[in-house]
Amino acid sequence: MVHQDADYVVHLGDYIYEYGTGGSAIDRVPSKNAEIASLDDYRRRYDQYRTDVDLVSMHENLPIIAIWDDHETANNDWKAGSSNSNDSIETGGCAYSNGTVCFSDRQMNAKRAYFEWIPIRQVDLADEARIWRDFRFGDLLDVYALDTRYDMATRSKILRVMNNTDIYRKYDRDITDLSYNLEYIKPLAQDLESTRSLVGEQQEEWIEKGLKDSQDRGTVWKMVLNQVILGT
Repeated sequence: MVHQDADYVVHLGDYIYEYGTGGSAIDRVPSKNAEIASLDDYRRRYDQYRTDVDLVSMHENLPIIAIWDDHETANNDWKAGSSNSNDSIETGGCAYSNGTVCFSDRQMNAKRAYFEWIPIRQVDLADEARIWRDFRFGDLLDVYALDTRYDMATRSKILRVMNNTDIYRKYDRDITDLSYNLEYIKPLAQDLESTRSLVGEQQEEWIEKGLKDSQDRGTVWKMVLNQVILGT
């Protein structure tokens, strides 16, 4: 990109990391020197990342097609928790490792800070937090940005997210590999008849229709941006 031979930047997530340790060897100790959870925490972490001159230059000179992965919120996040937090019913509904905030609130903090720092056009007027979207480059290329980490649609309820707007979630991510639950996850991952969801029914219908339309239009290339490996 220094030689100006790029037109766009594609970023598939983990723009930041939420950890509170590491970086001392290169004089980049994470902000607050603690794992982030509050809205102010996440804002400060993005602010710290934007002190990197190369990252600033990238944003100044090139448009970015960005989607989030897990670390914009927390490691291996899913709809009710992450590797070190769990808001599922089995845990009583709120159990975050350092006792500072429920995971559901932490998710909202993380997503709000992301939208404040990463330029993404609003895709759906009825769903301000949706980021799965597509881009067309004539008949050469159709780009589909999948959201395989969306986890705020928990327990079929109304969440108040950003600008105090009520948003009903129709897509989410079921429990995933949390490092300590591998024996539980292994048979679930191998179950071909599973009802488990990675992207949710709404997003699945969207990508299926999009790829078919792309084929019907005769588009040469289809690029699917996803954060995790997909297979059969």
